Amino acid sequence: MKGRGVALLLLLGAGVLCADTGSAERIRRFETELFVQADGPFRVVERIVYDFEVAQRRGIYRDIPVRYERGVLDYQISLDVERVTDASGAERPFRVERRGGDVRIRIGDPDRRVTGVQEYRIEYTVGRGLLFFEQHDELYWNVTGTGWRVPIGAAAARVFLPTGVGSEQVRLVCYTGPFGSRASECGSEAAGDSVAFATSRPLAAGEGLSIAVAMPKGVLREPTPWERLRARLGDWGGIWLLAPVVALAGMWRTWRVRGRDRGARDAIPVRYEPPEGLTPAEVGVVVDESADLEDITATILDLAVRGWLVIEEIESTRFLFFSDKDYLLKRTRPDMEGLRSHEKKLLLGLFGGVDSVLVSTLREKFYTELPGIRNALYDTLSGSDGHFPTSPEKVKGGWRALGIGIVVLAVPGAVTGFLGIPGAVAVALSGAIVLAFAGAMPRRTRKGRRAYEEILGFREFVARADADRLERMGGRSAEAFERVLPFAVVLGVADAWADAFADIYTRPPDWYRSSGGVVDFHPRHFVSDVGRGLGTIGRSLSSQPSSSGSGSSGFSGGGGFSGGGFGGGGGGSW
Repeated sequence: MKGRGVALLLLLGAGVLCADTGSAERIRRFETELFVQADGPFRVVERIVYDFEVAQRRGIYRDIPVRYERGVLDYQISLDVERVTDASGAERPFRVERRGGDVRIRIGDPDRRVTGVQEYRIEYTVGRGLLFFEQHDELYWNVTGTGWRVPIGAAAARVFLPTGVGSEQVRLVCYTGPFGSRASECGSEAAGDSVAFATSRPLAAGEGLSIAVAMPKGVLREPTPWERLRARLGDWGGIWLLAPVVALAGMWRTWRVRGRDRGARDAIPVRYEPPEGLTPAEVGVVVDESADLEDITATILDLAVRGWLVIEEIESTRFLFFSDKDYLLKRTRPDMEGLRSHEKKLLLGLFGGVDSVLVSTLREKFYTELPGIRNALYDTLSGSDGHFPTSPEKVKGGWRALGIGIVVLAVPGAVTGFLGIPGAVAVALSGAIVLAFAGAMPRRTRKGRRAYEEILGFREFVARADADRLERMGGRSAEAFERVLPFAVVLGVADAWADAFADIYTRPPDWYRSSGGVVDFHPRHFVSDVGRGLGTIGRSLSSQPSSSGSGSSGFSGGGGFSGGGFGGGGGGSW
């Protein structure tokens, strides 16, 4: 080491080199030189005298943190290892690895063993390793690190100041002990163009030496706001920060090419009949590209209207999803002639081989039938001549799987350090963007788009039904009301449809038997009862069995301590 200052300071720890630590391995001396420049990175030279005693090892490894918690965002320094030599200046083999937030310098030949006292001289440069405050600029450096598994007999550091700064212009402080310690069992000396530090006692395994040098403002070139911003973007993953932007642009482009309907019209005319050839459940799927539970319960209502079953309210002594009514479904036709695939599956799932069933008995049982009914709906509507080129559920499922996969991949990327926390967040956000687009990726064929627009036009008619419009569909009658009701339920306009028939629809239908009888019958009340009943039925059909199972300154005003600042880390033998 250059200069006599460190040699004099090492006398503060007189006798420490002879101290018996009781360890088979130890660091006899850990000496560091830091060359601070007014502009740009600074150079670090570490001289580690390592005593393996009788142990047969390949060498040592040196871990140096490069990512630090500084406020909300992690702060990263750059570290470029230039070379590693022995006491004579001969090159030693080494390999540099990134391990999470640390850089590991593994020194030694894997095919050669060493023993006894070995000297390692590590030279590297550090960028962004200086701190800038309002009143001063600062080098805050964790010389040895607190991660060594062996004791350190003596530690020292010399800082060569930048041109224009004299040792009388700086303030010095040092800390010793385990991480977080504010003990200062060390000394400092300023002379000429450098300052020196040394411990006054040996350091146990897990203890270290940290130093801080405060310099006057204006000597070190402070980064511009743009340079700070660019560097902070690098802290947050650099190129990975572009991942969410690329994901958003890519998904938007993919949606426009593959997810947007073809042949959309600017104006949608009013339609006075439901789309030809579509059941209420199929209408629901075409509208929102999803086979919802409401579509399936509307199918029960539609089958009742068409004479396949009867829905009967029954007063119950126990609550069924906050309702004191149960519902008895009675099948009125044994055959299935003319029914669609999803309708057949629904009837078979409800009744099996019996003619009637209480809805309460289907709880925690019928849910297994729902996937098959939904798939039947998708299969009917999908294909080359269908309303969708591919099942909407499969399209959404594929994009969801991709999004979840991207999010999941971010976890090992963060743990291994390949991405780091900022990069992992950026990748996870990209996956979340894919997930957000998944629901919009199914598209309708031209046939499906025409049907969709017809449905919207029909919903407009039902929502605004008046005498003139009703005349266009053949006038108001109980038959017309009941035929459209399942479609109105699916489209969310059943109340408006009921109001349009307030003075003509005065008796309940044969297919829905209320426990309250026919007293004071009104279409709005009837629709309300039907809606409540369908809601209770739907919750019962979908219910499943419950599962069980169990950046601060190194000086006292800034909260300095051992292990603080940049650098540090630790190491061991291998």
